[in-house]
Amino acid sequence: MAEKKPQAGEWWQGDTTQLSKRAFVCGFDRDGCVIWQTSQNSGLKRTTLSVFLESHRHLPECDSFEWQPETFPQYFVRDDNEPFSDCDHLVRTAKTKVHGINVDGSATETVVWSEFHNEHFARGVWKQITQSEAESRVKKQPEILQETSKPNYVRLWTHRTSGTVRTTTEGRCMAYPEIWTELKHDGTGFYLVDQQR
Repeated sequence: MAEKKPQAGEWWQGDTTQLSKRAFVCGFDRDGCVIWQTSQNSGLKRTTLSVFLESHRHLPECDSFEWQPETFPQYFVRDDNEPFSDCDHLVRTAKTKVHGINVDGSATETVVWSEFHNEHFARGVWKQITQSEAESRVKKQPEILQETSKPNYVRLWTHRTSGTVRTTTEGRCMAYPEIWTELKHDGTGFYLVDQQR
C-alpha cells in the first residue's frame, strides 16, 4: 500500500518531541519540500517530504488548529433532563454506535449513531454529560429472585430410609414419593416437605 502523501489544505499531527504540534499543509516548494505552519500566526516551515512523513500522521477529520479527536464513551441527556420515555440517557460507545440506559439501569439495543443524533445534539435538544453524572441518574433496582416453575431447576431429595440426599433436575424422585421426600429451603435452611417449621 502506498504511503499517504500530504496535500495542500490537509491537517497533520507531529508525532515527535520536536514536531509535536498540529500542522496545516500550505503546499510544496519547487524542490518538493512541504510548506506548513503550526498556527495561523506562525511563520511558514519548510521540511523535506521524507522527514515530514517520518514525523507526522494525517488527521483526516481535523478541520482546525483547535480540533481534538473524539473520545468515547460519550453520555447524552435531553436538555430538560427528563428521560427519553423509559430511557434515561444515551451512551455513544463509538463514532457510529449508541445505546440507551433505561431508568432501571438496563441497556437498550445498540443502534447506529446517525445524522438524526448529530442534529439533536447540534440544536441543543440533547446535551452531553459526564460518566459520573450519567451513572448517578440511574438507580439500579435490587435484583428479585423469583422461584421458577420450570422442570429443569435443581431440586434436593432425601431417601426416606437411608437418608441419602440426591440432587436432580429431572423429577425422577417425584415418581417415587414412597421412597424420596423433597427438601425445601426457607431462607434459614433446608427442611423436609412434610415437616412444619
